Amino acid sequence: MTQKSTDILQLCEAWKKAAYKSDGSTQINGDSEQFRLLANDIYFHDLDSKDLQDACVGLTSVLLLKGMNTFIVEDHYYFWAWVAQVMLYRGTEYFDDNEADIRELFSTCISASLARIGNSKGDDGIIDINGRELVLKGNLILAHLSFPLLEAILKKTCQYYVDYSGKVLNDFQINKEGQVIQYVTHGKGKKSVSSLGDLLTLLYNNASQNLRDRLDSIRSHISEIDDSIDPFYVIYRWRNHSLHGQQSYPTIGGTVLNIAIAIALDEIGEKYDKMRGAIWKKVQRNMSFQSLGPTPYRIPGNYYPPFL
Repeated sequence: MTQKSTDILQLCEAWKKAAYKSDGSTQINGDSEQFRLLANDIYFHDLDSKDLQDACVGLTSVLLLKGMNTFIVEDHYYFWAWVAQVMLYRGTEYFDDNEADIRELFSTCISASLARIGNSKGDDGIIDINGRELVLKGNLILAHLSFPLLEAILKKTCQYYVDYSGKVLNDFQINKEGQVIQYVTHGKGKKSVSSLGDLLTLLYNNASQNLRDRLDSIRSHISEIDDSIDPFYVIYRWRNHSLHGQQSYPTIGGTVLNIAIAIALDEIGEKYDKMRGAIWKKVQRNMSFQSLGPTPYRIPGNYYPPFL
């Protein structure tokens, strides 16, 4: 583990210790905010692959808190913006030509996560009342869109076992709290996967040790919020309640998005380190063009930094 990784994880843990009080409440003030990553000169475009993956885990642990409260700060905005810059960069080749819909869904989720009223100069920037309302509801939109994104990323990663429709391509089994569920192409067993919890378990069972370790950290964090069932099935329950209109969880979108990001970052792995310099140069070049006009504007496809 690099020094940066150690700093990232220690800072996030220190934030939690400062923010959580003995009575179970959360208090955000100077004692906690001193441990934010950007406040400690940790910039996401400087991070290597392992550091960026640790940032994903660390920022997840300080995002959704006990009581289903969420605290989204500049660390999260800048992380999501840089990840979008990386994952949607053509050279990354994470999304192939047949996955344009998933690519668009990922881009839309990132836009929802970054949406807010006003830019860094305080200009509202949105005239239409409906557009303004959509921005104000960005967290709710992300909460609903992040589930199909996660499902698509899971099926993409587990494509040996399932296709995008959920059809089983090769046999496997899931152990759900002592119950063995058989998924088969022929014979007795399920022929398709509809459970997000089962997909997460399938991924975990076949993941690299690197990804398992990071998913274990996220699972441990979710257990702090809801320990009634396995964390993968807590996520599945969130998804079902949201899908069927039983209950709305406007605070969970960032956490679900980060799980999808953790999976994607593991897949591109060290390839990221070879591309990071070129991606950062492209960002700097675009930033210089964006600053030439009389008012700030963003070149399409440029996400980082998140606010002009």
